Amino acid sequence: MQPHDFKPRRFVLASGMLLILIAIVFLLGSENAPITGSFIAGNEYFSNIQGITATSELAEISTEINFPESYMPISLDDCRTVFITDSINTITNYSLSLAEENGICISANLVFANPIYNSTEINETSYTVYFGKSLQKITFSSETPANNAILTSNNIVITAELSLPEVPTLVWNGNNEPMIGNGTTWQASKANLSNADYTFKVITEKVTTGLRTITMNYTIPLVQNQTDTTNSTNTTNTNITIIPWLSFTSATPANGTTLTTNALVITLNASFSPIVEFNSSGTIYTYSTTQSETNIWQKSFTGMANGLYKYRAYLGNLSTEIRYVRINYTVPATNTSNQTTSAEQTPQAQAESLQAELLIINSKPSKDITFNIPLKNTGTRNITSISGTVEVYKAGSFLETIDLVGTPSLLPDETGQLSAQWAAPEFEKYYADAKVVWNSQSFIASQNFTVGEPLLEVEKFAREQNGAKAKITLTLANRWIEPINAVNPKFNIYNGSQIVSSVYTSQQDIPAKSPVEFTAEFEITDIQSVKVDAVVEYSGKTLSQSLEAAKTQVIASEPPKVEAPKQSGLSGITGAFLKIGEGNNKITTIIASAVLLAGLVVLVGFKLPRDRKKAYIEEYKRRAKLWQEYVQKTRQTGQPLPPSKPNLPFQ
Repeated sequence: MQPHDFKPRRFVLASGMLLILIAIVFLLGSENAPITGSFIAGNEYFSNIQGITATSELAEISTEINFPESYMPISLDDCRTVFITDSINTITNYSLSLAEENGICISANLVFANPIYNSTEINETSYTVYFGKSLQKITFSSETPANNAILTSNNIVITAELSLPEVPTLVWNGNNEPMIGNGTTWQASKANLSNADYTFKVITEKVTTGLRTITMNYTIPLVQNQTDTTNSTNTTNTNITIIPWLSFTSATPANGTTLTTNALVITLNASFSPIVEFNSSGTIYTYSTTQSETNIWQKSFTGMANGLYKYRAYLGNLSTEIRYVRINYTVPATNTSNQTTSAEQTPQAQAESLQAELLIINSKPSKDITFNIPLKNTGTRNITSISGTVEVYKAGSFLETIDLVGTPSLLPDETGQLSAQWAAPEFEKYYADAKVVWNSQSFIASQNFTVGEPLLEVEKFAREQNGAKAKITLTLANRWIEPINAVNPKFNIYNGSQIVSSVYTSQQDIPAKSPVEFTAEFEITDIQSVKVDAVVEYSGKTLSQSLEAAKTQVIASEPPKVEAPKQSGLSGITGAFLKIGEGNNKITTIIASAVLLAGLVVLVGFKLPRDRKKAYIEEYKRRAKLWQEYVQKTRQTGQPLPPSKPNLPFQ
């Protein structure tokens, strides 16, 4: 090969090859399709994961994530939440623009700053993006009674299968009860159920099964009593068949009742004399009952100390449900100390007695919680040791145990308290189980409580002109754990500082932890030239936002969707391209880059073969022109001509 003159056409060819190289890298640089599954990140479950590799030359990383087909979450917020990590650090500052249709998440554009931008120590790093909170599913096993089932057994087992590991809660007749299990399989058993209708469902933090209703139609086994009567004249052999029964009457306090007296009467309807099982501060006592009329049996307690008690009754293999009752008695100013009663007193009313009550205080709108248990020694003996703890649960899942501090001992009639501070992780519903241990006895109390209060935030506020009309859009996000109903925003149009027009949108309910869009139209020629504000009143609060004149502001809205740059870059003089991706694609990109760049070097550095005939003609013309110029100049000067023409190449 021979050196050649650098021509513009060669640089055009080189540029074309460079564009081809960029196109190939862009194609290879496309993100891999998301992998569907269940991934735990940041104590949350996600259904998709995507990898990104970035060099330190990129200031900002932009990528598109795609959800599986027909991905419909419980809330669109589940699609707006991502977890980004480089295995060491977590990136929390990001923007995400979600594309969705009718509640189905399609794709999202994710943008975040590259932490290693301009780093001299790290040239490249990999990020993992978890997105799309997983869809928890609860299914009942075949042994679980079906809805509207009529059962001939008084024992049932409820088994729930979860698609993702979580701690579920059984809602039995409207009351939350724990389940036994681990991971994704959980059970609850019910025994000795009376003939009646029962309802149940299983719930997790965000998912619930449908409510099932079952009917118990249990035939109690026959009890046979045989009576033999013998006298001097005859012998009688009588077989009497009796079907036993047992149930509380309406006179017995319902489960969860708080009594303002210090007495309790348990009344039962039974075929024989039942036994009452009474649980006082963790100690179980049994008492016989007295018949007050036919098939009616009673057990009375008086002089009871304030506190929580539970009881049930049983007869043979029959048993009632367990009921709870709280005594909250205020002693009258005058008291007759010599008053006597024939009813039996509980052990709590004797020498040792402690009055306690669980109070849960939330300083709204903060997440700060105070657990407080006021104490009073209502007995006649000293209480020498007092300690307590509170176990906190969320959606049936244990969170932590909190130690209570305060009064270590109490003299008779002395008061004190135990308390502790707790910062809730989020605005949510919780459950507290408190236990106070004193003089080897215990006080146990439980309570559901809620942290926070209703809260709306503006997620998007925008305006647009359409001919002679303007459309205003306001998206309100409910950050509260319960629906906020009857929300009716008002839009105001200003002329200077004066309101010239107002309109209310249609009234809507905003579901818990979900956004709702409100719109209104105005007759106006240029909505951009006037100030617009939105005013929302809800739950005793007022929320307002403004769009100033001559410009459009999108408040707290999703960032505009920007075409994601193909994450590749030109590295120094070598022109090596690195794909933002992983695995084989990166290797393929580097190989392709090396081959094409080698061709580019050959093209620029060496001469391409030329057309010999065309080159001959061009050179001939050039030398012929020079000869003519020489002849003309010689004749003008009168000098003799040379004997021959100039030598030509390629002869």
